[in-house]
Amino acid sequence: MANDPAVDFFLRSSLTALWLVSAVEKLRRWPQFVRIVGEYRLLSVATAPWLAASALATELITALALLVPETARAGAATSAGLLLFYSALIARELASDRRQHGCGCVGRAGERALHWGLVVRNLVLAALATACLLPVAARAWTWLDTVTILAALPIAALLYAAADQLLALPSATPRRLPSPALAPSENRHG
Repeated sequence: MANDPAVDFFLRSSLTALWLVSAVEKLRRWPQFVRIVGEYRLLSVATAPWLAASALATELITALALLVPETARAGAATSAGLLLFYSALIARELASDRRQHGCGCVGRAGERALHWGLVVRNLVLAALATACLLPVAARAWTWLDTVTILAALPIAALLYAAADQLLALPSATPRRLPSPALAPSENRHG
């Protein structure tokens, strides 16, 4: 099984954009990101700045690797690995009932407390990254591929932003409706 060149380029470009935007957001909110990394309790809190810098550097190197055809598969494997690692960290925090800190991820969803939707989102993105590990079919690139990519990338960005907005909404806790009280029937006739 082989990936179509346009699909492979689309997936790699989307992942590159994700990692670059993520890195810019981490830099913009560096003190907050370092604090969040410390709240994950991977190592001592004193190591949080180093762990945060490592995550940022890994994301930037991954984005660059995805752009170069010779390193694209390594970038895809690293993307999948990072997303799975981030999913596991969030799942561990949720299982330990430590959900009050943010995820340290990009977008509005990263601004609120941890929730399972972030794990699902990261697992879906990891699955897409693994699709880039497939060999690319040998066929000529056409003008239609270019048009498709130019149309698909902004649509994918909008879909990601919409999903991010949905993930940022407060989760609704199911509530039981009160049982209707059995009121005595009213006698309207008399």
